[in-house]
Amino acid sequence: MTRSVTSRWEYTRPTPLGEEHACYEFTSRQFRFDTDAVLGPGEVVIDWDEISEAATAMLDPSQATGGDGVDWMPWNPMRLEWLLVSRRGDTGRAFMQPLPNGDTRAEIVAQLRDRLGARFVGERQRLESTQQRFRIGGKGEALRAAAMVVVVLAMLAGLLMLLAALLSLPFLDASVTLVFGAWLLAGAVRRGRDVMALSGSRPVPLSAASPGTVALAGRASTMSPVLSGVSGEPSVWWDVGIDVWQERDGDDEASDWVQIAARHGGRTDALLFEDATGRVPVWLRDADLYLAEHTWESGKDALPAPGHALLDAAGLGWDGHRIRVREQRMAVGSPLHVLGTLGRGADLLASGADHGVAAHLRWLRTGAWRSDVVRRFPPLLRMPLAVTIGYVGMLAKLGMGGARAVDPEDAARPPVGAEAPVLWKGRHRRAFVIADRAPRQARSGLMKQALVRASVGGPLLAYWIDRLTG
Repeated sequence: MTRSVTSRWEYTRPTPLGEEHACYEFTSRQFRFDTDAVLGPGEVVIDWDEISEAATAMLDPSQATGGDGVDWMPWNPMRLEWLLVSRRGDTGRAFMQPLPNGDTRAEIVAQLRDRLGARFVGERQRLESTQQRFRIGGKGEALRAAAMVVVVLAMLAGLLMLLAALLSLPFLDASVTLVFGAWLLAGAVRRGRDVMALSGSRPVPLSAASPGTVALAGRASTMSPVLSGVSGEPSVWWDVGIDVWQERDGDDEASDWVQIAARHGGRTDALLFEDATGRVPVWLRDADLYLAEHTWESGKDALPAPGHALLDAAGLGWDGHRIRVREQRMAVGSPLHVLGTLGRGADLLASGADHGVAAHLRWLRTGAWRSDVVRRFPPLLRMPLAVTIGYVGMLAKLGMGGARAVDPEDAARPPVGAEAPVLWKGRHRRAFVIADRAPRQARSGLMKQALVRASVGGPLLAYWIDRLTG
């Protein structure tokens, strides 16, 4: 029996052009899909009676997973699952768009089975054969693919020529030195500011905290814990880096650890702070996070079972290689020290967008520039440009593994009510420090970071000034 209640699922997924937002909506009469993807169809509406067949498909069904999973790349086409829908007669083009992962995907597929019955012909089938059955693609698609390859190669050649021209500019090395030195010194100043703020703060119970700048000491929590990748501890989020020892022609001084992969899990937009007197959500945007790093080295340490499973999935072995595994985690129940601003949900909405340099830096850091650039090109060039950007991005991160699609410092606003309390950075560039260690230890670590950055950034700026005035 067809349900009359509307079901709606919104989700976000990483792509080579940055994050894309999409929505599936089922009503008693229609199937609706909407997306803000640059290369997407926009809004598509199909009556249930129009549908001839529907199925889900993957490039490689062996990559199927029932959970959210974490890929070694933030956008892994091998793990992508599509929903394909064909229409009766000549009522319209066939539909093919990605599905979300995890519980959302399971709910969508379950309702499709319920509504379509025998017209839902299977899930996680092989993509190529399913496309042929639904008459998606064909000779025309092959010709377009060949033309796109030619255009992409031309774009890559042009990019290499532009890069070579820039590298030949005499002032480029001095300009890069200036920017890098200024960035290091700015980081040193910010860490020095955090040290001073921590030194002058005294933690208070949450129930006694007043709106404004507060220092709190309690525990980390979340409504959706995940198991960390190596230690297996319930966590708000976790990050893992995998390094191998690289010998340099027998020269021990030149030999060093080289990162070859990374992995992560959990949500980095918000967490819950709690103490004996209450609980409050923490919006992590622009937070300075100082978390302990846990390290295991082959031949010296025993790696927990989840760590062995993680290495096996990467095709690496703990024995026979000199490997180092590093994990940072915000563990559930771990000590949490926060210096930030206590406000209301309405303050977050009224905070407004970034302006000036801050807006441009976030635009670059989050990768939003990619989709904005593609949108400015004619429609015929958008797909080749998107492929070129994705390919160059993949090469730039080769060996680094799956970098986060969204870092905590760029987290979206959490869904809190207008009058609900919330901890966040606040306005006027206030200090916002989150640490899983005592304030004294956090201050010591911050001071070391500030001194290292200043000792490198200062000489770099001096070198640039000398080049400019010499």
